[in-house]
Amino acid sequence: MNQINVPLYPATMALYKTLKTDEACGLTWYEGDTDIDEIEANFRDQAAFSYGILGAVEADQNDKLATIWDYSIQLEIYSSYPGRKTVAQKLNELMNFICRGTTWSSLEKLLAPEGFAIISMNIGPHRLNPAIRGDNGNWQSGSVNLVMKLNQI
Repeated sequence: MNQINVPLYPATMALYKTLKTDEACGLTWYEGDTDIDEIEANFRDQAAFSYGILGAVEADQNDKLATIWDYSIQLEIYSSYPGRKTVAQKLNELMNFICRGTTWSSLEKLLAPEGFAIISMNIGPHRLNPAIRGDNGNWQSGSVNLVMKLNQI
């Protein structure tokens, strides 16, 4: 192997494309740096809505000889519904989406040209945050951490 490649960008884009293509959990997914005005514009005509954001990302090379990486991303869900029920349901749907064989296959197809293969995926813990109360109403949010063990090929 000539060069070490940190999977931060390739793995994030593979996950983003998979979530976006399949509209995972019936949510519109955004990259973490998406402007809130853009998000609000997409839902302007809806009384209640939910969406997902790809949050903080880490990559840690845990085996220097085999270039095995632990890639970790926080998947965040936001809902204009004031209670925790909607976010809890969406987190459950997201868990089931990530555990599907077709999701694994989609990620593998997107990662292979970037030089990575998936060894395993772990999801959790799931988190419901306290409500956010503000001028724009009451909001609820939650998140789950996804860890993909990747082999640089």
